[in-house]
Amino acid sequence: MTKLLFTPTTFVGMDLRNRIVYPPITTGLAEPDGKVSDRMVEFYRQRAAGGVGLIILEPGVVHQQAKLAKFSAGAWADDQIPGMTRLAKTIQNEGARVFLQLCHAGPKAHPRINGVPPSSASDKPFFFKMPTVALSQIEIKSVVNDFTLASARAREAGFDGVELHAAHFYLLSAFLSPVINHRTDAYGGDNQGRARIIREIVIAIKQMVGKDFPVTVRFHGYEEGAQGLKPCDAIEIAQIFAEAGADGLHVSAYGVPIPELVGIASVASSPIPAKEHPQAPFVDYAANVKRAINLPVIAVGKITDPEIAEQSLQEGKCDLVAVGRAILVDPQWPNKIAAGKKVIRCVGCLDCINSLAKGELVCRVNRELVRVCPS
Repeated sequence: MTKLLFTPTTFVGMDLRNRIVYPPITTGLAEPDGKVSDRMVEFYRQRAAGGVGLIILEPGVVHQQAKLAKFSAGAWADDQIPGMTRLAKTIQNEGARVFLQLCHAGPKAHPRINGVPPSSASDKPFFFKMPTVALSQIEIKSVVNDFTLASARAREAGFDGVELHAAHFYLLSAFLSPVINHRTDAYGGDNQGRARIIREIVIAIKQMVGKDFPVTVRFHGYEEGAQGLKPCDAIEIAQIFAEAGADGLHVSAYGVPIPELVGIASVASSPIPAKEHPQAPFVDYAANVKRAINLPVIAVGKITDPEIAEQSLQEGKCDLVAVGRAILVDPQWPNKIAAGKKVIRCVGCLDCINSLAKGELVCRVNRELVRVCPS
């Protein structure tokens, strides 16, 4: 068992001690100004010490009026770099590599948090009761610049790379999806037009920060609904990213139907499988992309069983597996699995995700989720 899962590998030019990724999950532990807090450093130190190969840090917001949550981590200002540096070094000192995910909340931003209406590819809101403003082409160029400058801050802080969050219907995802993007200019229409903003960001980052600084893209391999992206679209979009210079792909999906969202959101679905959903429901979407594109691929989505993680790797469906909530619950999950020890299991209750509306991550199983251990 777990022959590949714990085999060292190379990903986007860097060495990893294993093929396990802790994916970006917002913690709500940043300071109100987006700076890294002591609790945030300790949270990630514990997960790095647990044996994970790569941590993709929770979204570093690229503009102060584009927060995902009240206490989103920031990458929009130079005075946030010292805290970012401390966090990156702490994770690396525990033997893991670390990327910073870059994000703009777009149509999922809340005006109470950001002080302005949410902005998006078009004026179609994600949440029906949230009036949304379509970005002009001049504003799109400004967004490209925000992502580019944030990547430069990440490199200065010592991160091993960055990931562009183009999934889960935040801004870049809203541009990619025909569900939200109804533009008729160069940033709309077909997959080429809808992917244009991300293509421009990848090119701009490589020009500013250097071709040797890895850039990965997280996007949907599938979206629920008649208008949503389908697996054939995902292949075409992935090819656009590859041609722009992206180094790797992180394939999520908006593919778990949520009936309670009917009449509330543009997509009555979720990227977060719950306890009633099967293990690893999105891995085949990652495999679809990997078969067609010559870039390394991360699979994600309720991968909590090490046997399924190993099988996904053995069958060549992905190069790395993202294990999120299982490591959230038990930071020692990789070390325990490698040693054949029993782990504390995630029950799939989604308390962690639902708690973020109140500002800070909580877990029904791990009550000391964000406890700072005494030195």
